[in-house]
Amino acid sequence: MIKKPLISIGIPVYNGEKFLSSAIDSILCQTFQDFELIISDNGSTDRTGEICEKYAANDERIRYYRYDQNRGAAWNFNNTFTLATGDYFKWAAADDICEPTYLESCLKASQSAPEAVLAFSWGDGIDDQGMPIKGLVLDDYLSLTSSDPRMRYHTLMKMFQRSGKRVSGWKGTYIFGLIQSDALRKTRLIGNYIGADTTLLIELILLGKFCEVPDCLLLMRRHDQSFSWPDAETASKQEFYDPATKNRISLQSWTSLRKIASSIIRSPLSFRHKLDLLKSVVKEVFWLRKELWGELVSEIKRKRTRK
Repeated sequence: MIKKPLISIGIPVYNGEKFLSSAIDSILCQTFQDFELIISDNGSTDRTGEICEKYAANDERIRYYRYDQNRGAAWNFNNTFTLATGDYFKWAAADDICEPTYLESCLKASQSAPEAVLAFSWGDGIDDQGMPIKGLVLDDYLSLTSSDPRMRYHTLMKMFQRSGKRVSGWKGTYIFGLIQSDALRKTRLIGNYIGADTTLLIELILLGKFCEVPDCLLLMRRHDQSFSWPDAETASKQEFYDPATKNRISLQSWTSLRKIASSIIRSPLSFRHKLDLLKSVVKEVFWLRKELWGELVSEIKRKRTRK
């Protein structure tokens, strides 16, 4: 009988041959070794399959799954978790690098805080050559350890608002953190719309605390093909999540607010606490009314232009 690993790591990948080996090597070199590595190949057309098969043949902890077509990042991310068996789960990007003590440090932080559903480390930005990116702020964090879920929610929302004003990879350090599998199963995972990772983080923060490892253990790569690069077009971002929805009207802000509200409603909070948070969403709609209207008009014009 095969022993169940404590940690499952999922790498969703699509045409990631350029940086994939570095990402896998950084996982295999972890000081904590009780893990399984699940690689879900979303119909890659480059050397991704060849690279993965070579690694899987040399390490029994690696489980490689290849699919015939690209179903989008949302499906691929969620698929790695569906296949996972560990008590803890971590997503790993196919172009990022984890420092050797990442798993050990985050596991220790999580186990020392029973109410935590997620543990994350500080991060830093690197370019396609592995060199630091000047001006990329990745270590500006706010505390998310309040015992009051409403306080945690408002803290996280402040971070969302601040991140829109500069190039920042802070959210990636959370979403690529070490997550309690039982908590993740209570969420809707990653939806097929822009900003779905934000919604997932909100669902998790309403379930429990996020604990921080005050050390830079995650190197997040930024390059021309990065989806997270800030100047990516809306249509390209939507296609990244789900190719089948590429041409639909993409109301990012409208969808985000609607999904945040639904996350609050389905959370385990009391009715009164849910009402308090829903009031804050209504206020957000009021303050963003011009932006929301502008987004609607812009998307309708884009849709008409494409016809």
